[in-house]
Amino acid sequence: MDYIYNILSETNKECDFCNKIHKSKYGEMNNISDTITYRNFLFCILDNFDLILSSSNDKKFNFLKRVSEICSQIEEDKDNYYDNFNYHKQFSIKKIQNSLQLCTNKRKLLSAIYFLNDFFSTHFIIVDIQRKEYIETTYKNYPKKYLECDNTFFKLSDSITEDYIKTNDSNLFETDIKMIYNSYLKAIGNYKVEELKSICNELKLSYYEGNKIMKKKNIYDMINLHKLNLI
Repeated sequence: MDYIYNILSETNKECDFCNKIHKSKYGEMNNISDTITYRNFLFCILDNFDLILSSSNDKKFNFLKRVSEICSQIEEDKDNYYDNFNYHKQFSIKKIQNSLQLCTNKRKLLSAIYFLNDFFSTHFIIVDIQRKEYIETTYKNYPKKYLECDNTFFKLSDSITEDYIKTNDSNLFETDIKMIYNSYLKAIGNYKVEELKSICNELKLSYYEGNKIMKKKNIYDMINLHKLNLI
């Protein structure tokens, strides 16, 4: 853990997270951080969701230390902080650790958000307040929090207005990985529609959309999504 922390400290000598907290011009929408905005999205999330960091006196110092501790936690307690999330082998422990470390500085990686969703059992939805767009970052049924971004500042909100449009791409974060979870089912080509319907019956899932049977791909996706949320 000391080794990881030393790397973080060297990387972030020029960073000042605590002194770069500002009053937000979007404060009327913020129900969590009370009009405070941050220059680093990872610090923003940890300061609001991690009790160890949020209750510390020297947050600038303890931010780096806390990220180091989380990186070690993933490796030392794999059962609770990695294996139980059913991650695909591409989303390795080293990948997660590296993403978190990079994001203590200026990087904005979707992989870090993906892990934080599971780590805090919260769906962090990325909101581009300039484009009035948002992207969802997990299929799991976690409580939603909105990470509002404008390229420079970040803050968390409980909701956004209805004029925001859902999109699949983020202009603010790097898509450094796409597949993070293992699929419950094999590739769709291994199944006939009747086989998928049989699995639905076992799981007590309806494969009807109105009065019509759903398309094969939709049934396949529904089964995988159902199992994902049961993990």
